[in-house]
Amino acid sequence: MIEANKPNLAQDLQRIHMIITRGLDVSIEQASQFAREGFRDRDLREGYRKYVTALLSFVSAHHLTEDEVAFPYFEDRLPEMPFALYNLPADERAALTRNMPPKVIEELMPGPWRERWAPMQPFLLA
Repeated sequence: MIEANKPNLAQDLQRIHMIITRGLDVSIEQASQFAREGFRDRDLREGYRKYVTALLSFVSAHHLTEDEVAFPYFEDRLPEMPFALYNLPADERAALTRNMPPKVIEELMPGPWRERWAPMQPFLLA
């Protein structure tokens, strides 16, 4: 059971991705509307520009953290990453791995990790 005041990395990661998803949804929806109707005034245009700039900054910081902290951490400490990936249908796996570093997809999964997860193969989605 998850304690209310205890940190929960999984929930925090989900929240970060909810922020990014909502930011992208709002940006795309508003861009479509502005493309059709234009901006009603300069302040709205400036607010939208600042919103999209903040979103880009947030997404860049998120990906930088993944590249410099999370993925190196997983490389050494989570050799069972294929367990996670191969419990997803192929289309979902492709979507998840689309933004992973090539080292994970091209080197670690078919190389050192493969031996560790080979015995699980009958239970995984291939």
